Amino acid sequence: MSFFICSTCGFGSATFLGKCPDCGEWNTLKQARGMDEKSDRKSSKTSEFVTTKLKEIQVVKGKGERYATGIHEFDRVLGGGFVPGHVALLTGEPGIGKSTLLLQALQHIDTLYISGEESASQIKDRADRLGVSLEHMAFSDTLQVEGIVAGISSLRGSAEGGDSLPRHVGVAISPGSRVKPGMTAGSAPHLIVIDSIQMLYSKSVEGTPGSVSQLRECALQLVRMAKEKHIAMIFIGHVTKDGDIAGPKIVEHMVDTVLSFEGEKISHFRVMRANKNRFGSTDEIGIFEMSGEGLKEVTNPLAFVQEVDTKGATPGRAIAGVLEGKRPIFFEIQSLASPTSLAMPRRVVNGVDYNKVQLLLAVIRKHLHLPLDGYDIYVNVIGGIKVESPAADLAIIASIISSVKEITLPPKSLFTGEVGLLGEVRKGYGLEKVVSEAKRIGLTEVYSPTTVKHVKDLLQSLK
Repeated sequence: MSFFICSTCGFGSATFLGKCPDCGEWNTLKQARGMDEKSDRKSSKTSEFVTTKLKEIQVVKGKGERYATGIHEFDRVLGGGFVPGHVALLTGEPGIGKSTLLLQALQHIDTLYISGEESASQIKDRADRLGVSLEHMAFSDTLQVEGIVAGISSLRGSAEGGDSLPRHVGVAISPGSRVKPGMTAGSAPHLIVIDSIQMLYSKSVEGTPGSVSQLRECALQLVRMAKEKHIAMIFIGHVTKDGDIAGPKIVEHMVDTVLSFEGEKISHFRVMRANKNRFGSTDEIGIFEMSGEGLKEVTNPLAFVQEVDTKGATPGRAIAGVLEGKRPIFFEIQSLASPTSLAMPRRVVNGVDYNKVQLLLAVIRKHLHLPLDGYDIYVNVIGGIKVESPAADLAIIASIISSVKEITLPPKSLFTGEVGLLGEVRKGYGLEKVVSEAKRIGLTEVYSPTTVKHVKDLLQSLK
């Protein structure tokens, strides 16, 4: 019996189809093992059932048990660093800087870099160009997952004298410090990088590397090894043309942390977010700036805002203040309302959710009675980054009103607050902290739920 599985989404079909009905991709259905055949796993003996008393388990507690990278923006997103046995999935578009980030972040941790996309000479050349020390990093181009597991197990066994591993391995690394030297090709690593997970294959599973069955099996074996051997591990994952993580969702469920590295290639800013994190918060973001010397941390809360004097201010520009994790961040939102002769005006949105902007446009039409149907409206967040917080709603509305009414907003003004369907302005998360930070950095005029109760009040205050 023939069976075909989509290598992108995992959709199954009894017949071959040129286009996957589920994800819409072409030529992704690959023939899989027949459903009536016995696999090696089915014919293997039954595993022994073992139980353990949870109260006897030694749990990793405190920040002292983490491997800190020394890059504060990276550690912030992770929750303080890597925990022994921590498995993370790092995704981002090709060329965004994933390999550069890992080389810089892991240079002080005993690391084994396994790559099927770059050779050792390519990685060393990049490290030399960035001025990264390779003293604690070893390289391997082994792509068979069974070979990787066996090799790591032998290294761990020799490092520990053949005994079982203790519950805690390694030492904490404070920012700027270095671990004890001695990372060689024959020693046991504290952290393993897989670049990329789609390049690995298993000898026990049919299919090409990157297929659903191969991806699932390779991830399963590596995650099991990481938990048993208490080794931190990073999978680098591909993304689709839509920006989604390639491969079945089951890989995301297997790992502890899913990191997304975002940013436009034409922009020098990069933002890291944790879409899932079992060892920390998912609210934190890390901000980096790409330069000729690699990625640099960005600590200035106004990094995304270009300073404009009073004479250079133009309509359509507003500054939004939101709280990302524990720190306030300020973004510049620009809107352009251009008269149109089209029956259906254009709506182009970049950096914020398209449906959110449509909702806010409906609020403006209903409560402010502005003739938006006569304008093409373009909304953009400067810096090539995405703003997800609802506290940016008031700034989006202010920028649109400013462009439509040709009103220049004060260059030192801040807009923060969530806008409801009834036009009310609601208090956003961490409002007091955002307002306090805004006043500290010189944003003198603040529009927030404490000063603006409704979008009608905003229009009146801007006239």
